[in-house]
Amino acid sequence: MNMAKEIRSAAEIKKQNVASIKRAILEMGSVTKPEVAEKTGLSVVTCGSILNEMTAEGSIVEERLRSSSGGRRAMSYRISEGVGNTLCLYAFTESTGSFIRYQVRDLIGNVKDAGFTQEPVINVTTLSEAIKRICKPELNVKIVVLGIQGCINNNILEYSDLTELSGLNVAAELENATGFPVRVENDMNTIAVGYRKNCEKKLDSKSGRNVAILFFPKGQTPAGGFIVDGNILRGASNLAGELSFFPYNFKKEDQRVVFSSIEKAQPTINRMILATTVFLDPAVVVITGGLSREVDCDAMTKYLQDNLKRPQIPRIEARPVIERDYFTGLHSIAVDYIIDG
Repeated sequence: MNMAKEIRSAAEIKKQNVASIKRAILEMGSVTKPEVAEKTGLSVVTCGSILNEMTAEGSIVEERLRSSSGGRRAMSYRISEGVGNTLCLYAFTESTGSFIRYQVRDLIGNVKDAGFTQEPVINVTTLSEAIKRICKPELNVKIVVLGIQGCINNNILEYSDLTELSGLNVAAELENATGFPVRVENDMNTIAVGYRKNCEKKLDSKSGRNVAILFFPKGQTPAGGFIVDGNILRGASNLAGELSFFPYNFKKEDQRVVFSSIEKAQPTINRMILATTVFLDPAVVVITGGLSREVDCDAMTKYLQDNLKRPQIPRIEARPVIERDYFTGLHSIAVDYIIDG
């Protein structure tokens, strides 16, 4: 084997092992070396070597546990506060104005700061100024993750209601303006990630890897976010979930009228849930947005049963309030960046 390939392969394996150990510590909070080995499937020797390196670089903290038997006390490890925090924010517009909501979280997920600002418009200037205002030195922010409406194709924002950002590489623009590493993610993808993480305990470990989020804002165009086999479904060019292009039985320009009331929208919502079920076979279909307050989940379940004529159909859930899912998803993306690099 080529020596360069061997070196690269060894480096990649170590990087994966380090990421696995970081995730184990994050999930378990405070862990011993044997617990890390059991969680990751790595040998105790490998875990010990990596834990020593991480302790030396300051990314984790080593603590002694009190021994109940009076013998030698074991060492436990936890993530160091010095690793830094994440700024999770999302921008949106509605009839009352343009807004930015944000949370600063540590890697474990503890909220260090939170709030919202109203802006005259959402553009690179207002976003970058907000980021700089929020990221006070004492908050030690290491990465910014922004959730935004629209399709991000080759880093360029498309099909967004935030017109002053359309056509831009928003992440690059904000990095240049603020000096922070920035990740930008589609809003519905982010919410889907957050929902699955928040609801892991009530989702089956296998079928729960497939989740569909359908967003029906009142008087606006719909959107969707999908988790398939535990991963965001993006498609070849990140177009997945742009439901305004769905082949409805009415013109695209009529969507806002159709989705202005539940009476007009319900037949279309039913068909979209059926199509989603046939294409993705999710464990759960979550309806959110303004119309989710008025949908009849039992009636939609019956619609699926009548059309599919089988007992295995997804659970349908109306979830009008999704802010917790949104921030959980943003934080998860930030943690992935910090762990995986």
